[in-house]
Amino acid sequence: MIKYQIKLSILISFLLINCSVKKTELEIIRAKKVSENYSYNPMGFIENNYRKLNIKNISHYDKEGKLKEVLWNKPNGFLKYTLSELKNDVALLNSFDIDTIYIDKKYIGYIKEKRNDTVFYLSDDEVIIEIKKKGLDE
Repeated sequence: MIKYQIKLSILISFLLINCSVKKTELEIIRAKKVSENYSYNPMGFIENNYRKLNIKNISHYDKEGKLKEVLWNKPNGFLKYTLSELKNDVALLNSFDIDTIYIDKKYIGYIKEKRNDTVFYLSDDEVIIEIKKKGLDE
């Protein structure tokens, strides 16, 4: 009897969590194709069909497409900057080559490939990865 109550409570909890998922957020990963022996931040690479990719930065946008934060790939890990920090340093914000409001029209000259909830924009050695993420309501 107790086992069934535990299983039922886990099932109900799981259903409640899934029902509260409504907000879709975007994660934009800017990366550059590099050679297999290139080394920088060991956690800052992606291996996929486009070769080895070195992440330049990862930007997170809320469901309205407004920038929330940027993670900058550095040799010792990722540095996190919030939008308020970046507004105080416009030169740094501009160096990331991202917008405070996400617009995919920026990638018109890129080759676009879509796989499930992920869109890849390809141009020479640059790869932009747009990932739609589901988040919990706050």
